[in-house]
Amino acid sequence: MGTAFDFAGNVLMVKVEGELDHHAADGLRESVDRTFDERGMRHIIFDFSGVTMMDSSGIGFVMGRYKKTNEIGGRTLLAGSNPYVIKVLGMAGVFSIVERCSDVQEALKTLGTEAK
Repeated sequence: MGTAFDFAGNVLMVKVEGELDHHAADGLRESVDRTFDERGMRHIIFDFSGVTMMDSSGIGFVMGRYKKTNEIGGRTLLAGSNPYVIKVLGMAGVFSIVERCSDVQEALKTLGTEAK
């Protein structure tokens, strides 16, 4: 699994590639949380366009980051997922609280001036 971080103001953008399963979720959780806290971020955009498989650990990972941003008045958005990932997250009810966007640019626009 590969991960890349990018930043726009108080927005942490996380591009994830490969399988997001229990083997990958723990390490990803640690690196995202550490980066989020060290940089004083408020929002997270996950770019899952490169995620090929996701299990319940991936769902838990997303929900945990939602809780983290929500506690400080931030938002979590999901950008660029394939139909499989959208189906898994949709069936789990994730999109009732995590916003879904077609890509990272749309997610940044959704955040508006907060992302500058």
